Amino acid sequence: AAGALRGFTTTGAALDLLFPLRHAIFGPIYAAAESPVAVVVIDEETYGTEPFAGLPQVAWTPQLGRLLEALDAAGAKLIGLDLVYPTTLETLLPGYDRPLRRAVAKLGRAGKLVMGRVDSSREPILPERGQLLAVGDEAHVRSLQLATDADGVVRRHPGTLPDAQSGVGVPTLVGELAGRAGARAPKTFFINYNTGQDTLPVYGFADVLACAEAENAGFLAKAFDGRIVLVGTALDVEDRRVPATRFALSPYDGPTTRCVQRPADAPVYGDAVT
Repeated sequence: AAGALRGFTTTGAALDLLFPLRHAIFGPIYAAAESPVAVVVIDEETYGTEPFAGLPQVAWTPQLGRLLEALDAAGAKLIGLDLVYPTTLETLLPGYDRPLRRAVAKLGRAGKLVMGRVDSSREPILPERGQLLAVGDEAHVRSLQLATDADGVVRRHPGTLPDAQSGVGVPTLVGELAGRAGARAPKTFFINYNTGQDTLPVYGFADVLACAEAENAGFLAKAFDGRIVLVGTALDVEDRRVPATRFALSPYDGPTTRCVQRPADAPVYGDAVT
């Protein structure tokens, strides 16, 4: 087994070298502007920008609901939440989560939202009960499990995972989004990473929210209309992942484009690899 792992690691490293080689010969697979996927990230800048500064993430649910509404209004084809809020302030502040639950219910009924869950060694970490009731169908909640090779590099992704009870393959969040978009995700697949300076459009959570509040519908439609939108995090400590494009891509250093000007006192990005 150890020999097999060593062989796979060597092969994996060799595959990683093919990305810069492919880029040098052929360039990126597609320009970021042509990407079918866009990403909205909670990053260091979001944490340092009002109304998020100093506010624990469990209290961000009204803003997340507003973000989902803005993405829907902008014409997003599908939305995947690479976030899990297992707790709520509802018991202390009744009605506090109403904006999020309302957005989740609307998108769930339309089949446009896939929420995430974390498959831990004991019990899965799920969105809190109110969000689960709002989304209305367990098919709208899928695993966020990530595949990491023996050398710590992310080269593959599970399209399906066996159900704990039946053993039948169930789509992951990525597999579910692919299926709803008309593609079929295999059980496990190698990630065909794009390369280049801007691999896909990335937008900051705080910036998109400010854009929605400024009613800049034109920017939002250009950014998200017809795209699959993933909402997740890109933080210096929590999100250190080494991709197979480690020899071809620069670390995340902020959104690729903005709707509003970056705050002068916004945090400086670190060297997180996501």
